[in-house]
Amino acid sequence: MPAMNQCDICSDSKSTLIWRVDGYNIMRCPNCGLIYANVTQNDITNAYEKDYYKSVYPDYESDKNIHDLNNAGLLQDIEKYFSPGTMLEIGSAFGFFLEMAGKRGWKTTGYETSEYASQIAREKYHQNVKNEDFLTSEIQSKVEVICMFDTIEHLLKPSLFIEKISKTISKGGGFIVTTGDISSWMAKIQGTKWRMVVPPLHVYYYSPKTLSRLLEQHGFEILSIRHAPKYQNLNSLFSYQFGIKKDAIPQIPVKVNFWDIMQVIAKKC
Repeated sequence: MPAMNQCDICSDSKSTLIWRVDGYNIMRCPNCGLIYANVTQNDITNAYEKDYYKSVYPDYESDKNIHDLNNAGLLQDIEKYFSPGTMLEIGSAFGFFLEMAGKRGWKTTGYETSEYASQIAREKYHQNVKNEDFLTSEIQSKVEVICMFDTIEHLLKPSLFIEKISKTISKGGGFIVTTGDISSWMAKIQGTKWRMVVPPLHVYYYSPKTLSRLLEQHGFEILSIRHAPKYQNLNSLFSYQFGIKKDAIPQIPVKVNFWDIMQVIAKKC
């Protein structure tokens, strides 16, 4: 499959090279400003040959207490606009968010392409997580809220997902997405060293402007865009930033905000 040569938002084919990172061209669309890595499906597939949750993020399950704190905050934000009802999450990993949502009265379903993660979600955490591709899965009825956390940047064609999400959500229902903000001060200062610039794992680099345009052209109204603080384990922070062994630092939740991750809440018109 050839590398991408069209913008996923406006289909402009005249994107220009802005960076070269780990052998991949990072492009900017001159029409809408979308920034993306010029990768192929094979590039993405090969990047996930070793299971993501065992190699790229080996501490995912051990950080469950942190995920629970962050998920509680996400649900509080969602419930400012939408009452508990049917909810679907794309990229649900071990089902931690679904577990928290279920305790708050939501009827949940998850989609996770990692067989390893989805099996743990079902067998250990008793969540309804399907090991299926959302794009090809048959969904029998409309749902009220769909969530996609730290997932859209991994997709080869996010517009196809947003199109199907729009068709799956009932009118007046909600779509919640989190991803990096390429227009943030952290991203601007760090450039190619920004923690989110990791092709081919991360393909798309959105700003509030480009992500809003993508959602609006598929029938969504933007209700909220914010850069919410997140909890992280103190020992994980020191391990990732300074290479200090995790067992040398206490596992203490600390709230941090680098203002480079955006949370968008939208309504289906």
